Amino acid sequence: MIHENEIVQELESMGSTLTGLSRKTPYVVANDYFKVLPEAILAKTIEASLADVISKGNPFEVPTGYFDQLPQQLLSKVAFQQEQHPPKVISFGNNIWKSIRWAAAAVLLLTAGFGTLQMLNSENSVEQKLASLPADAVIEYVQDNRSGFDVAPADLVLETGHLATTQLTEEEITLYLDEMGWQ
Repeated sequence: MIHENEIVQELESMGSTLTGLSRKTPYVVANDYFKVLPEAILAKTIEASLADVISKGNPFEVPTGYFDQLPQQLLSKVAFQQEQHPPKVISFGNNIWKSIRWAAAAVLLLTAGFGTLQMLNSENSVEQKLASLPADAVIEYVQDNRSGFDVAPADLVLETGHLATTQLTEEEITLYLDEMGWQ
């Protein structure tokens, strides 16, 4: 009790209203309440038995001929809505294939155009440009860069001052490539 008196003194020093209240609980439980409780619950459930609920019958009723008339009612509502708001047809197939066909045509047209351009520009090939150079310019270039050639520049020039343009046979070309180590 010493401990309880300390608590009461502390509450009084703080000016609490709890010091004047009784420590006794205001609630009372009847004798044998918890012993009788399961029997009381069981008695209440037996009073509202399942048999009483079933005997009341189904509270829901289907009107007579409801399922016979249902398909006709649904079809008439659908027809009415289609008249009011006809459905929009969205076709994906035609637009996609049309775009693909246009893209393929564009690719073919560009390929043909670039091919034609290459054929027209083949006139300006390296061989044709070298053939258009004067022989004196070629001889001068060879003389200036002798170290890069296996043949002396004098062997390339004939008495007339033009480059030697003799035709080599296939055997001579093959023999030369074999000697140089080309595969």
